[in-house]
Amino acid sequence: MEKGPQPHSAEYDKRISRLIERLREKQSWKSEIPNEILSGASPIKDYKVRKNWWSGLAQDFYSVKQILADSGNTSLLPEIDQFFITFGTDEFYYRPTTKEDIEKAEMLINKVILELENSQNIT
Repeated sequence: MEKGPQPHSAEYDKRISRLIERLREKQSWKSEIPNEILSGASPIKDYKVRKNWWSGLAQDFYSVKQILADSGNTSLLPEIDQFFITFGTDEFYYRPTTKEDIEKAEMLINKVILELENSQNIT
């Protein structure tokens, strides 16, 4: 992994703030599973069942993993790795997203946001 900004620098805190903002935006998407199948062409975009939501979340979690590793905070790395093992597969990509999938992702998002917020408060 490429080294990012030094922990607790202004650039580091700015990067964390952007990640928290992106994760909170992802939290605002609808958790319900709609009756209709949503395709990429669907005008309805803000549902967590959409695979694009999962791809964006994976990108954010990759950045989180990098930040946590750079800062020496490895407590959530096993859970983030498990996220990639579970949701980064072709099997997941080609099957319908379940309520349980969404709940697991939401729990990890909450943990990650809390961890990132706590890392900003350390001086």
